[in-house]
Amino acid sequence: VVFYNLYNPANATMEDSSNITAIEQAVRNIMEEQLLVSNRNHAIRKIFIQSIGHRKLQPLINGTILLQHDENGTELETLVYLWDYCKSHPHEKVVYLHSKGSFHPSENNDALRRFLTRGALSEECERNLPDWCNVCSSRMLPLPHVHTPGNMWKSVSIVQSTQIILVDKR
Repeated sequence: VVFYNLYNPANATMEDSSNITAIEQAVRNIMEEQLLVSNRNHAIRKIFIQSIGHRKLQPLINGTILLQHDENGTELETLVYLWDYCKSHPHEKVVYLHSKGSFHPSENNDALRRFLTRGALSEECERNLPDWCNVCSSRMLPLPHVHTPGNMWKSVSIVQSTQIILVDKR
């Protein structure tokens, strides 16, 4: 199962509608590129999308499920959906992806997005996740706290008896 945070930077203040169309197509291309990797590497059953931006992209890619669309928001909303899913599917693997680079397009962001996507959807993360670890990514760092730079990963959604509270740091 994939949870995908989709940001569409096109907005109503743009005067040139062809510019809005070009931006939306670029965002759609990012999403299609990432989901193509997921379909090539895994039998993904469901792809849930939380859409953020001026307007939701229509149509979404076939087979995706739009959870919600908000004009404003953060990745937090998508992560709350993922957490709720994990509570009701405690031993299922989940993937978290986002449209890295849709807000600040650049060759560096494209390369980073592809690197992070390949890691989260890699064979190593799918088949070789050791029993003592429940998160896999292209890169994990222990300092200043355990985290996955770029925030794209796969996890076994084991929910411990402890409660995790997601905090929006806005």
